[in-house]
Formats: sequence, structure tokens, C-alpha cells
Amino acid sequence: MATVIETGTTLAYLNHILRGERAAVDTYQTALESVEDEEICQSLRKMMVDHKQNVLLIEREIQSMGGAPEESAGVWGTVANGVTEVATNIGDKTTLLALRAGEGHGIREYEGIINSSEMLNSSEVLLNKKLLPDCIKHNAELTKLIDSM
Repeated sequence: MATVIETGTTLAYLNHILRGERAAVDTYQTALESVEDEEICQSLRKMMVDHKQNVLLIEREIQSMGGAPEESAGVWGTVANGVTEVATNIGDKTTLLALRAGEGHGIREYEGIINSSEMLNSSEVLLNKKLLPDCIKHNAELTKLIDSM
């Protein structure tokens, strides 16, 4: 059985990654407002849907542990969205590069949390089976889109 400290640590990690997933939804929405290529937009919409689903999964995980999901993307969300807004003014390729940088940040965050071994098992499964693979998939797709430009 988990101790209060383990549950508290897991909840803190989950709320941290929840803010990151909320930031991802916001940045993809910002990008979609400026990207003109419909094929790219279709790919970005799919990635945004993945992040929206991840928000819901993380919220459920937090609630199942008796915690309260944070409602905002926090400071990182503001910074990430600002970077994406600037990138959208420069062009589609720069926008995709900014999104890929965000996915790379997510990969590093998730790997760091997984390697810390401070997560409860069910939450670690969510990271290993859904969240991290989504970031890796998005990073690869964004690289493919960038390389095709």
C-alpha cells in the first residue's frame, strides 16, 4: 500500500505533467490559428487531440488518488504559448520547430520522472504506455513535416 508521501509525490508529479499537457493543447491551438497548409493542420489537430485526451487521463488519475487537478498550464504554458505565437509570425516551419521543441521538452520531462522511480505504479504505467509514446510519436511526425518543407 502506498504511503501518504508516495501519494503526495505522485500527485505533485501528475499535476506538473498536467500543466505541461495543458500547455501543449494551448500551443497547438495557437499554431493551428496561423498554419495555412491543410495537410499540416490535419496532423497538428491529431496531435492536439492526443494532448486533450492526455489531460483527461491525467485528471482522472489525480482524482482517483483523491487529489485535485490543477486548472491552468501555469508559467510554462504562458512561455510555451508565447514562443509559439512568435514562431507563427515567422512561418509554418518555425512554428513546427517550436512545437517539436515542446515535444522534446515533454520527452525529457517524462523520462526524468520515470527514472526518478518516485511514482506510484498506475501513474508510471500511464507515463510509459501513453504519455511518453505520444510525445515520441509527435516529435517524429513533426520532424517528418519539417523535413518535407
